[in-house]
Amino acid sequence: MKFVAAIVLLAASFAAQADSPLADDVTLLREQVDRCRGILAKLTSLDDEEAGFFKTMTLGHLLEEVAAPQRAFGVEIDVDRQGEGPEPACRRSPGLLYGLSNLVDNALDFAVRKVVIERMIKRGVEPKAMDPQKVEEATHKTVRQKVKLKSGIDKDTAKTIQKAIKDLKLKVNASIQGDALRVTSSKKDELQAVIAHLKANPPGIPLQFNNYR
Repeated sequence: MKFVAAIVLLAASFAAQADSPLADDVTLLREQVDRCRGILAKLTSLDDEEAGFFKTMTLGHLLEEVAAPQRAFGVEIDVDRQGEGPEPACRRSPGLLYGLSNLVDNALDFAVRKVVIERMIKRGVEPKAMDPQKVEEATHKTVRQKVKLKSGIDKDTAKTIQKAIKDLKLKVNASIQGDALRVTSSKKDELQAVIAHLKANPPGIPLQFNNYR
């Protein structure tokens, strides 16, 4: 809050200058400061009170709770709860509700007719493509965790796959090319055997098989 207050004082000093070329920028800055003040005040007011039977709930129910008040703005919000495996459950914390509400609110700002909330796997993003980072302490007795998306095949995994292919004793050649692994052979059946083996014995990352012929 001290940092926000300092920005307010700085903006006020610029605003006091008549015919300042920064007038429009100062106005925008003050508007954003007011917005930040509102967000900080809201976060500060959040508490850790027990939520009774609803302290823990499924992610789908939590998203429905977030979406319910947003449905009055004329844009359809669809929470798609279909997906592989059991539906995850999470703690119903005020901070999480507030954060998810902001995400939905931002999506509504850019939506024309509909906002769809669904599992990432339905968008072609497999769980193995996610790289969870270290859990860090955040404010108001909460934690945060960044999740990066893996791109390409890292060097160590590529070497592991390359060795597994060589151990098959097939007439193929596997070479590492940047963040990809290229497998070539004059026989289609040999390539299909490699693909079948990797699908049956998948590495720690999702694989895509592309034909470059």
